[in-house]
Amino acid sequence: MPDLANINRWLADQGDDLVALAEAASLAARVEPALLRRLRLEVGPNSDAGLESDLWFSPLVESKNVSGFVFQAEARSLLRERLAAEPHRLQAAWRIINEAHASAPPSLHL
Repeated sequence: MPDLANINRWLADQGDDLVALAEAASLAARVEPALLRRLRLEVGPNSDAGLESDLWFSPLVESKNVSGFVFQAEARSLLRERLAAEPHRLQAAWRIINEAHASAPPSLHL
């Protein structure tokens, strides 16, 4: 499991769109493929789908399967802190996640 220094180093080596996608996705308890696509189109409308794969298989992810992934705790906390520094991006991510998870089980809404 990466520590905060390694997470920060990894983020510094990535492009802005990938970091923005990770920050937006960090609000979700579980990130499903459809949610990740919606977030990517919002934060990097000119980016390609490879960005989704880059995040899916990144060291920020603790566990993954075909239905989604979960960020490792330290990465999720750091990404959320970074996103909170930009309220307009935070609100946009929150809106997309709420819409995507509107019919999801209550455990995802927590």
